[in-house]
Amino acid sequence: MKSTVLKYGIISGAIMLGVFTITMAASKMMADPPDFTTQEVLGYASMIIATSVAYFGIKHYRDHDNEGSLSFGQGLKIGLLIVLFPAVLFGVGDVVYITFIDPDWMDNYYAQYLADMKADMLADMKETLPAVYDSIVPRGTTVGGTGSQTWDYSDLPLDVKEAIAKFETKAEEMQAQKEMFASPLFTFFIMFTTVFVIGLIVSIISSLVLKKG
Repeated sequence: MKSTVLKYGIISGAIMLGVFTITMAASKMMADPPDFTTQEVLGYASMIIATSVAYFGIKHYRDHDNEGSLSFGQGLKIGLLIVLFPAVLFGVGDVVYITFIDPDWMDNYYAQYLADMKADMLADMKETLPAVYDSIVPRGTTVGGTGSQTWDYSDLPLDVKEAIAKFETKAEEMQAQKEMFASPLFTFFIMFTTVFVIGLIVSIISSLVLKKG
């Protein structure tokens, strides 16, 4: 069992680390600012591909190590041990990347997220707010290069005021989230858990499919 877990765990971890490295490097070189949407899509794709290796590890254990039989519990145990490899590597890789390789990544990500959210929210307000479209930013927050300021919108229509207030509330929530991710331990935990949960699902499905009395 140990050799099977080690073999397929290393394969799974190598896939995760390889795709992560290529994705972050390519995105950073090809786009300025980086294409965060592509990074996110490829990130989840790499998680699914890497954790899917657990299926083959469980099957190998059943066919070669356990004389063709497999209980659900055995399969789940093998699968979870295998997905620990990519989960740990992804967590460590994220911390190393945003701490040492690209320390501005987090600021750029949240700035871009808020800028996109602002553009989407105010897309239908340009006629109402033509002169101040780029001035509506959350209090105390810089978005898309615009300086921090408070806009007096007391005389604007109610639906516009509500939309702006909603944006400011969301921006404050995002700022709090960014501060939490400033902790390497928190970042590792979230990234590790994300991969591990996907791996748990893959392991459960694989164990149900492959179990054999």
